Amino acid sequence: MVATFLAGAEKLGLSCGWLPRNAKECEGFGTCAFGCPSGAKQSVDVSFLPDAVKSGADIYSCCRADEIKVRDGRAVGVRGHFLDPRSGKPTGWRIEVESKVVVLAAGAVYSPYLLLKQGLANSSGQVGKNLHIHPCMQTIALMDEPLDPPRGIPQSSYVDEFQSEGIMLEGGTVPPEVHALCLPQTGADHASLMARYPNMGIFGGMISESDSRGRVLNLRRPGNRPTLTYSLKSRDVEKAKAATVLMAEIWFAAGAKRVFTPIAGHYELRSERDLRRLERSTVRASDILAMSAYHPLGTCRMGGDPEWSVVKHTCETWDIRDLYICDGSVIPSSPGVNPQLTIMALAIRCAGFIDERLSAAP
Repeated sequence: MVATFLAGAEKLGLSCGWLPRNAKECEGFGTCAFGCPSGAKQSVDVSFLPDAVKSGADIYSCCRADEIKVRDGRAVGVRGHFLDPRSGKPTGWRIEVESKVVVLAAGAVYSPYLLLKQGLANSSGQVGKNLHIHPCMQTIALMDEPLDPPRGIPQSSYVDEFQSEGIMLEGGTVPPEVHALCLPQTGADHASLMARYPNMGIFGGMISESDSRGRVLNLRRPGNRPTLTYSLKSRDVEKAKAATVLMAEIWFAAGAKRVFTPIAGHYELRSERDLRRLERSTVRASDILAMSAYHPLGTCRMGGDPEWSVVKHTCETWDIRDLYICDGSVIPSSPGVNPQLTIMALAIRCAGFIDERLSAAP
């Protein structure tokens, strides 16, 4: 499937290629998002966690942190409780840890949420604000020949011709249940299309250099869940439309007979005429039936001024000594690419600062 899309991009003279992947002996099961059967993905359960255990770390799974313990302006530990792995309900067992340093690494949604619940590290008022994501549009193509999804790598290729304009195309294969969610049709029409799943391919367009922002809120919802808000600005809507048009052009160049989009009034494109009608149309945020969102960042942003940031360059919070935040929430804005390597580099750098801090402690 991916080779077909890249062939269309090459036919149009667009810059494209295969994404580098840190995987060993990958067999292309296509289930990366649900867990790798062979361990080739090198997720933390077969990489960092075993190394940590060898170095003396204790790992507590099915454990939810409830509270950061603070004493005299310092973080001194964590309180939490255990959950049943099957039901997700509390078991009644609790845990309390005393420590010299606390590292909060719950991601750009739950790190600020935990701080907001306790009213911690928020003298700037920035905790939970500045939520950045990479909004993404999907297009699906129907071909005459089988494309054999979901074999292969879910995200394995790219078209970066317009990356400088904030549009990056990335894609691969997805299993049928995910594919079904991306089709705009319903009922019998949807079922008829899904019957032709082997002949369909999917690709995504990621938006960066975004004007849009969101927020993580603690509205005390049932189930201990945060509330997220996000407003898609008009400039990003235009990029979303442009990414959709570009993907459709590539699909048609690759031989697609029909292209399906999530934009109201343009759910199905059958010809160049349909494509140009979409290109000329005015699209509002409310016209987009579905978008996906990736790489949440920025909700505990790093900076040099405590009035406008949550953590210092060391990842330690301005307000609470020995409380470090080390995840995507400290990255001030979206970089336009997957931030995995950036977050890993920050973690290594943060570990170095913590080592210096503990080594200097009396």
